Amino acid sequence: MSPQTDILIVTATEVESRAMLSAFAQHSGQPAQPVPAGDRVYHDLGHVADRHAMLVLCEMGALGLGSSLVSVQKAIAALSPAAVVLAGIAFGVDEGKQQIGDLLVSLQLLLYEAQRIGERQQVARGDRPHASTRLINALRNAALTWPQDEARIDFGLMLSGEKLVDNSAYRAQLLQFSPDIIGGEMEGAGLYVACTDAKVDWIVVKAICDFADGNKAVDKDTRQMIAARNAAGFVVHAMSFMPMSSGNGESEVNDQQAQRGNGRSERQLLFECIDTVLTTEDELRAFCFEHFPEVYRNLREIDRRPHITRELIGYVLARAQTDALWQLLQMRSYACVAKYQEMGR
Repeated sequence: MSPQTDILIVTATEVESRAMLSAFAQHSGQPAQPVPAGDRVYHDLGHVADRHAMLVLCEMGALGLGSSLVSVQKAIAALSPAAVVLAGIAFGVDEGKQQIGDLLVSLQLLLYEAQRIGERQQVARGDRPHASTRLINALRNAALTWPQDEARIDFGLMLSGEKLVDNSAYRAQLLQFSPDIIGGEMEGAGLYVACTDAKVDWIVVKAICDFADGNKAVDKDTRQMIAARNAAGFVVHAMSFMPMSSGNGESEVNDQQAQRGNGRSERQLLFECIDTVLTTEDELRAFCFEHFPEVYRNLREIDRRPHITRELIGYVLARAQTDALWQLLQMRSYACVAKYQEMGR
């Protein structure tokens, strides 16, 4: 029987895994212990601030038999964690403002593999899922006590795709999808799918090891070690802010999908209300422009109404602004008042 797990940590490369094992061992004074469960072997990292952490290794990328998607799915089934943290190394996007070792924390992912490729432009059509609101809050608070001379921490939108990017021209193409991109990596898409399906909180914490500019091989080992150590160090530092397991395998879901009176989540109710009140794509875009300008700026690369609705709902859920959205919608239709009351508020 596997031990109760509060935090499941996921790593994809050897340098990431070794850095995580070392960081927890330095904190606890004990080496991690291998724990077989099902057809996988996990590493018991011990306890930090009464939170029990386990480590699972995956292959690079989100797809394939050993990918992050499959590995996280199996780990959730075996260990029932309260939250999952994908940690390790990533590429940065701005050599002028970022440095090797700087930390990147996902507020949101941009899954760039799904694209519309036209004669003149490419449009990203993949999901832009928001990380868990309570994990974002936990890591923002952890960042306040993180030594500033250790590594800079940047919260924002991260690219996630199957490609190992080391080409400045291709990086430039990806950056056209949004001005808010802070970096990119390869396993986040699988993490998002596995955790969302299982209703488990998730977030990505990685550090910059290169800038995807064709110079990945320059001081590769040293740079990756610096980045992996910083990411592992911050995860250990943040453990005391992390959620704890309820003991029954349940966790708070990042978009408040805890079921209410009739079994419908707040996300579902908001989606229905927006469809009722803002009946055309133009109305929805105008609404975002007036009330949520940050969302509107992202809509240049979103070309279908349901995707716009998901972008708006994900934004307010991630930033705890759902009450503001409900108030605006209730002013437009009494039907939204009824849906708001349906949640028991």
